[in-house]
Amino acid sequence: MKFLAQIIVVVLLFNTSHSFSQTLRLTNNVQYVQIGDMDVPGNQITVECLVKRTGGTNILSKHTGPSNVNYLMRIGTFELTTANGFYLMNNPYAGSMSTTSWYHVAGTYDGSNIRYYVNGCLVVQQAATGNLTQNNLIAAIGNISTAPNAEQFYGEIDELRIWNVARSATDLQNNMFDIPNPTTQANLVAYYKFNGNVNNIQGNATYNGTWVGTADYGSVEPTAADIHILSLNNVSKTDLSCYNSNNGSITITANGSNLSYSINNTNWVASNQFSNLSAGNYTAYVRSAEGCILSQTITVDQAELLQVTASNNGPVCQGQSAQVTATTSNTGVTYNWTGPNGFTGNQDTHSVTATGTYQVTISKNGCNSQPSATTMTIAPSPQITANVTPLNCHNDTNGSISVTTNVPGSTIVFTNTNDTTSVLNNLPAGTYTIEAISPNGCISNTSVTITNPDYFEWETVITPTNCYDPTGKIEVIYHTNHPLTITWADDNTAGPVRDNLNQGTYNFTVSNNNGCTISGQAAVPFDNNLNLSANHPSVTLNEGSSAALNVTMTPYVAQTAYEWIPDYNISCNNCPNPTITPMVDTTYIFIATAPNGCKDTLQIPVKIILNCGEEPVFVPNMFSPNGDGINDIFAPRGRCILSYNLKVYNRWGELVYRQDGSDGWDGTFNEKKVSTGVYIYYLEASLLYGETVIKNGSVTLTR
Repeated sequence: MKFLAQIIVVVLLFNTSHSFSQTLRLTNNVQYVQIGDMDVPGNQITVECLVKRTGGTNILSKHTGPSNVNYLMRIGTFELTTANGFYLMNNPYAGSMSTTSWYHVAGTYDGSNIRYYVNGCLVVQQAATGNLTQNNLIAAIGNISTAPNAEQFYGEIDELRIWNVARSATDLQNNMFDIPNPTTQANLVAYYKFNGNVNNIQGNATYNGTWVGTADYGSVEPTAADIHILSLNNVSKTDLSCYNSNNGSITITANGSNLSYSINNTNWVASNQFSNLSAGNYTAYVRSAEGCILSQTITVDQAELLQVTASNNGPVCQGQSAQVTATTSNTGVTYNWTGPNGFTGNQDTHSVTATGTYQVTISKNGCNSQPSATTMTIAPSPQITANVTPLNCHNDTNGSISVTTNVPGSTIVFTNTNDTTSVLNNLPAGTYTIEAISPNGCISNTSVTITNPDYFEWETVITPTNCYDPTGKIEVIYHTNHPLTITWADDNTAGPVRDNLNQGTYNFTVSNNNGCTISGQAAVPFDNNLNLSANHPSVTLNEGSSAALNVTMTPYVAQTAYEWIPDYNISCNNCPNPTITPMVDTTYIFIATAPNGCKDTLQIPVKIILNCGEEPVFVPNMFSPNGDGINDIFAPRGRCILSYNLKVYNRWGELVYRQDGSDGWDGTFNEKKVSTGVYIYYLEASLLYGETVIKNGSVTLTR
């Protein structure tokens, strides 16, 4: 794009008619530019320029009549003659183009179609074929060279280009105001910028222009702000609110002035909004005053079709679940039920109690479905009354059930036993299901339970005999709201508690007021536990240290014998309070034996913490792996080392040994002896008590 430059000059040195960024200005009759016999051969051509017309016709001409038009460009037409005939491409919107505005106009031919563009937008096209007709006429800008009084153009022209190729709409839009590097542009025949001259800046001086009449240049060149390129920014729509409601709409948003809009490319209106539309596919169009048309497809979607089907689970019998159900594939809907006796509901399924017709519709977002109806039939069902005779004692079989119904002639079935009778005797405890079938086929069910009387649940609390008390105790505790009687078999006494008992087994019976009796048994054991406890359940000592132990017995038993195992590194092995000095981890076992034979033991584990020394990890600085059994292995030393990771490198940094463990290096690499010399090591050693020691340095290998 060219920019207007205002240059202050000394009048004697510069003529302002030759300043940059000018236009070709034609205001007089017989005022135009000849550019030579510029024939464009073949079947492709593009003529384009910026133009502001105040009147007249020819922008660019190389013709005399329809039989020999190599090219002819006007505001209203683009004309060509080919081997197959004369083609006139009319711009139907030329009359609406303002005489005060700049436009970019272009005509193209690609061997198949002639096209006319305004501001980079295709306005009209038609089919055409054949190679372009050649003539020996002088091409003229702003007139016709053979009859200059007839077809004069009035106004301004800029950026005039002639190509021997058909340029695309994108090419035209991208380079309206400037063509970079015109001398190297492929297919560019001629290019005129009119910046104080009419030279062909494409570089072919043959087509440099020559003024006919008074040379004149406009001082203000058009810019992008002067060219109104139509753009279709957005096409939005509102879908139908309800199914087939025909209230959709489309809004077209575009940049431009004096625009027309359409959704069928036939009826054009000034409003960019279209309403009361049915569902379907549409093409939205916008047209500029110059005839440029842009379009975009859009779909106005149909609203969701609301459909519902009413059904019921009838006929049913009275007392059974009678339900009406609305079935739909739609989601997020509201249900609206009506039915007999003023019934209403808003759920998909409702339980009902009356025979009759039920109707449902569904609604969503203010839209309603067509109604659907279903007829429910409810028949009377028998009501069952059952009288139960309970059991006397736990697990008896003397219960009975007697059944009546309110519907005469009903059949009674005990489904547990398949008995068809109204009275069932000699029954054990349990739940019995009763089915009553009325003469009209309605079935009622119920369950009754014959309860098993409480089983005599009790527990015994035993106090055993022990080393301190030779007598025990038994207490029977029962869990029931009814009084029970406990009778002891050994002495025929009654009562829940027996004490002063020797070790042994005792039998008893438990009975209630109904005469139900159950036998029981309880044993009094002997407990020989002496209840030993130590002042230290476990001991941790530093190597070489000692600890005082003290074991107590609760209660104390005189003349009890004591023993410690092991019996070494201990001050006394037959007392309850020795001092221990173990050298290694040891578990001491204390044994106490009472005079009456009671015996008990207690274990006390002792953990020894070794003294690792001031340097817990020692690494030698020399070793001699010569097989003499002396200093043959390079490895860290220390009594507290648990494991280590050792790496050894030669002087070139090559790893010659790596060990995760505790074997050490024997001076070989890949089963071969390495050379004597100095090697570098890296060591990570894990100690017994969780500490990690890291060392690195050098070691000298000799043999």
